[in-house]
Amino acid sequence: MNERRPFIATYILASRPLGVLYVGMTSNLYERIRQHREDRMEGFALHYGCKTLV
Repeated sequence: MNERRPFIATYILASRPLGVLYVGMTSNLYERIRQHREDRMEGFALHYGCKTLV
């Protein structure tokens, strides 16, 4: 029983120093961070400008 498990990453983004934090989970960290930085993700992170990976 050597089943391969998917890689799940928890990430934290910040809007600025001493600003808002956003916590998310994904199986493709590089793509998800790029989506946030290019404003392709709607919702909380886009509204508060969370783009800096902590």
